[in-house]
Amino acid sequence: MCLLVLLGCDYVLEDEYFKVVAPPTTEDVQLSLPDVGDTIYLFTKTLVKYRIESGSKEILKLEVFLDEEPVSTDSPEAYAFWVDARTFPTGYYPLRLEFTISGGSGSLADIGGVETQKVKKEWTIFMDKTPPGKVAFEEIYPESGTLMLRWSPYPNNNFQAYELEKYCFDSRYEKYYLCGTLTVAEQSEMEIADSAFIGGKALYKIRVKGSDQYSDFSDKTYAFAIDTKLRWQWIADNDLELVWEKSPFHENLRHYELGQKNSYSPAILTNTSDTVHFYSFVFGEWSLYELKIVPKSEQERNMLSFTTEIYKGDKVHSLLNTAFFDRTRNRYYALNKSGKWTPDSLIMIGAETNFIEKRLGLENNSAFAVSPNGQWAYAAYDDVLLKIDLNTLAVQQTYSFTDLENKDAVLKPYRGMFVNDSNHLMLELSTGNFVVDMHSFSIRHRTFDRIHMISPDGSQLYKKGALHTWNGRSYVEVGPLYQPENLRRVRQYAADSLLLIYTDWFSIVDAQSGTELKRVPLKSEWNKSNSVSYDPHHHLLGQYIPQENEKEVDFEVYNLLTDESRNIRIGNTHRYGFFILNNKLVCSKGYILSLD
Repeated sequence: MCLLVLLGCDYVLEDEYFKVVAPPTTEDVQLSLPDVGDTIYLFTKTLVKYRIESGSKEILKLEVFLDEEPVSTDSPEAYAFWVDARTFPTGYYPLRLEFTISGGSGSLADIGGVETQKVKKEWTIFMDKTPPGKVAFEEIYPESGTLMLRWSPYPNNNFQAYELEKYCFDSRYEKYYLCGTLTVAEQSEMEIADSAFIGGKALYKIRVKGSDQYSDFSDKTYAFAIDTKLRWQWIADNDLELVWEKSPFHENLRHYELGQKNSYSPAILTNTSDTVHFYSFVFGEWSLYELKIVPKSEQERNMLSFTTEIYKGDKVHSLLNTAFFDRTRNRYYALNKSGKWTPDSLIMIGAETNFIEKRLGLENNSAFAVSPNGQWAYAAYDDVLLKIDLNTLAVQQTYSFTDLENKDAVLKPYRGMFVNDSNHLMLELSTGNFVVDMHSFSIRHRTFDRIHMISPDGSQLYKKGALHTWNGRSYVEVGPLYQPENLRRVRQYAADSLLLIYTDWFSIVDAQSGTELKRVPLKSEWNKSNSVSYDPHHHLLGQYIPQENEKEVDFEVYNLLTDESRNIRIGNTHRYGFFILNNKLVCSKGYILSLD
């Protein structure tokens, strides 16, 4: 029997007996973190996800080391682990991932899990707990119909968000209130549009969130005073064009609303490009119109509204029907009543500005007279007569009607008075009608007949249709001059002629002979009242012309020199008076319309 023992053998291995398995590389391992150079910046609790391209090789084990300390991870199949930067002081820390994967050779050792490979990947992590610094608004400006906000960039890597707040200004209570917030998550985004701003004033604030902390706020105020006052111009005697300035933030607007304030009439809605509206209006009427700017934003409640008083012509102050224009001083003088229960006052109004420059308080039922040459002026009420300085409205001297006759005498209510260029005053008192020589404050003439006019030099007096001349002691009738029946007023038309205003017509007559030079009929029965007015400087005569619609009335302006006329639609003639003065149509409500 023979025993053969093989103690060993030597042989040369052939390549066909080997299976080459490529080792995994670090390029196959990827994290979900943003790489900045070779450093990863973390500043809060972050879920780190990883991915490794291992092909058919199974990941057997994952180990994470942060600052050489193991980090708790879920199973490798979870492909994620947490790093809480808030638990580390600010600084640099190494992060290492070690993967154990199967060998992938297919051998019995590989199948048995004995043959393995290890992959390591390392990063540097900067744990940043530095509080973020401030950013500031660089510019706030209108552009392309909206409002743009631009701020300085935040340079650090611990950025989380820009946070903006908007505070609208409430002009009624003079304070700001929070009206909007916005979070911008992109660090590179440094400009936004405020699509809700429509004008007024707003305060904007901005801060940075970084490392789960907040910077201080920076703020900037932006104000834009939109001029939304309605302007108007007349494109015909009675047609009005309303215009307002287009908002530079028109892309933020839903529409304009234009309506009559405190009216049941519906508001007019216009789009943002329509800034003109036509409206029918008459002289002497007025109304409060409200223009509202309505934003598109549903959250924006800061709707702007502006109220404008619309009227035809220029506005002065409410006048009584006695007014005078002095060419030398370029001033209007009129009686004024500022309220129902307030007494009358005498006012001086600048013809260029239409502002009240001086005021002199009087009493109810006052009268006022200025001589045509502007040299003499008087105001009266009850038994008081005041001599007035037209430059200052100061009272130069006070008289009493009782002293004039040595018995009780008062001015008749609602009666006017007239003073001529030679300082002779025509008065209607409770005791009769008078011509008073104001140089001596003495009665020059007394009568119970109505005195229509006295000539500029005081030598001629007109009453009861007759001319009376001064003989040194009294006025003596020299003969009939005109028809006295239905005569309303007599005015000096020229140096040698008179204007006679009757109930049904007006005439120009020769002042000496009474010869009628011109007669013009009044055009309506409605004028059988004291409603005809006369502008002696421009030879214009005005009268009311009712229309078929009883609510509509025209004011006819008739030129006595050219016989031309024009009609202007006017407002409520039952409440307000209308008269011509200095080539202007005046409404006693306080409006003046140039007739040029």
